[in-house]
Amino acid sequence: MQYQQEYLDEDVEAAIKYLTTGQLPPTSRINQLRFIRRFQGYKVRDGKLYTPLGIEVVPKSQVAPIIQRYYRDPVAGLCGVEKLWDKLRAAYAGISYDDVARVLKLEETYQLHSVPVKQKVVTPVIPQRPGDIYYMDSVDIPMLNVPANGNRRYLYVIVDAFSRYLWAYMYRDLSGKNAADAGLPGSRLQDPPDRQRQRLDIE
Repeated sequence: MQYQQEYLDEDVEAAIKYLTTGQLPPTSRINQLRFIRRFQGYKVRDGKLYTPLGIEVVPKSQVAPIIQRYYRDPVAGLCGVEKLWDKLRAAYAGISYDDVARVLKLEETYQLHSVPVKQKVVTPVIPQRPGDIYYMDSVDIPMLNVPANGNRRYLYVIVDAFSRYLWAYMYRDLSGKNAADAGLPGSRLQDPPDRQRQRLDIE
């Protein structure tokens, strides 16, 4: 997302009124000071508001019509989001990249010529028997890094996807030796009989 400041219609009207008459909007003093800082350096020409860089400010209600007019121009329009956005941000303030993308998605010409997005097909992997798929993760628990616990701060957890059988081990580090000690020679999990295990219902 590329950021562009939004200008509400009431803010633009209030800014034009302030810059032409000196009258601030009827609000708290803090909000008035924020209003003054926001529009410091702005100018009014022919009833329109311009930034300190001389770029015309577009009220929110006029954003979509301007985008449509530029896009439907047979000479300079009929382009993609990026190219149209580059043209608009050079001429106007208050039109964001997201505004251009949103308006163009509703244009029939853009819909006909845009490249369709291919939906990614995800094939679920469903275990058929215990030992088909294992889920493994480790958690660092610094508060357990104490001599009373043998400075074992890493919790290593393995879950069988089919049976939901769980193995949990505590280690001082996450070295490959410890992974092998947990019963992971290659890609298969062996059940070390000397370990404490428990079965959990994991939804």
